[in-house]
Amino acid sequence: MPVSRKRKKTRVARSAPRTGDMWPSPGPWSAVRSARDAVRSREELLAWLDTSPAAPAKIRGLMLADAAQRLLRWMQGPQWQQMALVRAALGLPVTASTSPEEVPRIWAETRGRELAELPLYVMTAEMMDVCIAAAKALTVADAETITAAKQHTAGYLLLPEDLLLDNPIATADIEDIRVLSWFPSVAGGPDPKARHQLRLEPITRIVKWGRTFGGPMPPKHLKNLAFADQLGVHLPPLLFSGESWLSTWTADAEARRDSLEALTNPQREVTAGHVRGQVISDPEVSFVDRFLAAFWRLCEQDIATVTGPADPEVGGTMSIPPEVADVRVVTLRRHAPTDQSGTHRPVAWSHRWIVEMHKRNQWYPKQGVHKVIFVGPYIKGPEGLPLKDSAVPVRALVR
Repeated sequence: MPVSRKRKKTRVARSAPRTGDMWPSPGPWSAVRSARDAVRSREELLAWLDTSPAAPAKIRGLMLADAAQRLLRWMQGPQWQQMALVRAALGLPVTASTSPEEVPRIWAETRGRELAELPLYVMTAEMMDVCIAAAKALTVADAETITAAKQHTAGYLLLPEDLLLDNPIATADIEDIRVLSWFPSVAGGPDPKARHQLRLEPITRIVKWGRTFGGPMPPKHLKNLAFADQLGVHLPPLLFSGESWLSTWTADAEARRDSLEALTNPQREVTAGHVRGQVISDPEVSFVDRFLAAFWRLCEQDIATVTGPADPEVGGTMSIPPEVADVRVVTLRRHAPTDQSGTHRPVAWSHRWIVEMHKRNQWYPKQGVHKVIFVGPYIKGPEGLPLKDSAVPVRALVR
């Protein structure tokens, strides 16, 4: 469930990165370079969210003003009701007596502590294409079932390219997301059985971070950048873009089982495609949730591999800086299934390509749960050849 509020869209401009703000690092993608970018971006975010007296007062003031503008505008009603909304939507440790003016500081401190503990992930562009295609094949119910079936504890995922979404709550015409972070939290709403009480449940909270420079630039954002320049404040490469969550409550998953049975109907077949760089329509503001659910599920299967940045197969080297040694690199598995027929037709291939995938809702009777299984995709073709032009859609077949 997103916590933002619908706003009127504005015309935007795209701006080239400023000198000194070249992020991510220029040059072709490599595991080590991407791992460095992930480490650097998190370090700068932690410095940006620092509310301690040691933090520069100008930076602290600008960060808290930005957080207040994003978090407080949807609050209304008496103070106790506002704090109930903060607990329900943001999962923050506030009480009925907490002042609304304190919420930005509590949010920054809480999110900073959470960010500092997250394992770091990066992925290849091919893996991102597959996750997008898979996410288009999922429903929100699928995503919640994947989340409830297994707790995907926490992570900080740097994407190789901007995830461009056209949704009704974007501050610009297009929301550009470069990092997704997730971790266990709580959320909920009013308890129908107890007046003025909240009913909180365990969730996986998702926080979106958009690029500060180089992406869609609405006039208000450009004005904020100019104001930061006047103050002499160096902004981090990423800024907060919004939050959502997926329920991990087992009872919810059980209640949805009947609806998921319909998804196994063999007569139901839908193809979802994606072209790299394409803007994704997201009218329900649910694509990020579905994208992460697809990412989690693909990482559990043989479709994806998770290695360290030193693995030469994903563009790494055998000698890497110690600060990036723990970053996890997610890539599409580089092999095709064995030919079961035993016959081979020699072909002089000129490229490699991604074979289509399809989704199946598999029932596991011993565990008493459905699990979404993606069959395929995989990269086919001889090693060393170029991957087929990224303008060719990556497709996911839903059966």
